[in-house]
Amino acid sequence: MDVRQWKVLLIEPNKYEAQIVADLLRFAGVQSIRTETNSAAALDAAELGAFNMILMELDCEGVDGVAFTRRLRRMQKSPSRKAAVMLLTRRLSRPVAEACRIAGANAAIAKPVSGATLINTIRKVLANPRPFIEAANYVGPCRRAGIVPAGPAPRRRKSDFERAAASAATVRELIARALACVDDLVSGRQARTGACEDVLEEILDRANETQDAPLMRVCAALATHLDARESAAGRAAIVACVDGLGALVATENDGERARIAERVCDAITRVTERSAA
Repeated sequence: MDVRQWKVLLIEPNKYEAQIVADLLRFAGVQSIRTETNSAAALDAAELGAFNMILMELDCEGVDGVAFTRRLRRMQKSPSRKAAVMLLTRRLSRPVAEACRIAGANAAIAKPVSGATLINTIRKVLANPRPFIEAANYVGPCRRAGIVPAGPAPRRRKSDFERAAASAATVRELIARALACVDDLVSGRQARTGACEDVLEEILDRANETQDAPLMRVCAALATHLDARESAAGRAAIVACVDGLGALVATENDGERARIAERVCDAITRVTERSAA
């Protein structure tokens, strides 16, 4: 299925994380995204709207992802009852993945999620549709095939000493380190993205603690495009992110910082659309 045909219902109570996931989808070329912050409103949307994909935070208050999936699958009149359901969680484990499978979900994705992991998981699910089962004790995609688990690839972690040093660094210092890593990658002096990803992960942790949404958006966008640095579109996206980080460091005005992040994401979306044309 062409990415422009994806009709996504995104359910995420954390508005900052919702914005990041929506950005990742838009960077991939997704044009139709509806975002809800609570499961009750999302159930209403799913009952009436025609979505072919639902991305949901597993631990939503009220109706969590497992209960939401069960109810969705049993909505006889819903045009979205057979949509691919992917539950996102920071506590992905075998028991959690099994609970998602039994409820009728197609995939369980570990947070924090990268653009590559998110889009590749969606493509994998859509490319391998499973028969839809309607039985007395289960409604949903055939469970015999299991569930698609996805998450960040394990990386060698920093030493305790390095972690302590990074913890003591200011966000400004971390951004300077990230920009230096990106320069090494783009110039070819560094071949692997691991060092960059580690620094960006640290910045994202700090930004999440302080609810710095603009910094979260730009860093997430940069992390998503590191592997595409060999292409013209990938380099253009990286340049937009680097310029955006520099601009964010230069101002503390909340409104201006929000506009900077929006400009970066808009620039990447335009690059993505041109490369796909």
